[in-house]
Amino acid sequence: MQNVLLPLMLMLQQSQHRAEERDWMQRSRDDERQMLMREREEERQLQETQIRAKERRRNNQVKMYIMAMLSKVTGVPLDAPPSG
Repeated sequence: MQNVLLPLMLMLQQSQHRAEERDWMQRSRDDERQMLMREREEERQLQETQIRAKERRRNNQVKMYIMAMLSKVTGVPLDAPPSG
C-alpha cells in the first residue's frame, strides 16, 4: 500500500509546487504590467503638463503682442495706469 501512496504523494506535492510557481509567475507579470501602466500614465500626465505650459506661454506671448499692437495703434503706453 505504501508503495502506491508514496509516488502519489510526491506527484501531488510536485503538482502543488508547479501551481504555486505558476501563481507566483502570474502575480509577477501582473505586478510588472501594473508598473508599466503606472509609468505610462505618469509619462502621459507629464506630457500633458508640458503641453499646457507651452500653450500658456504661447497665449501670454500672443497677449503681449496684441497689447503692444494696441499700444502702438492707440499711442497709450503699456505701463500707463488704466483710465477710469
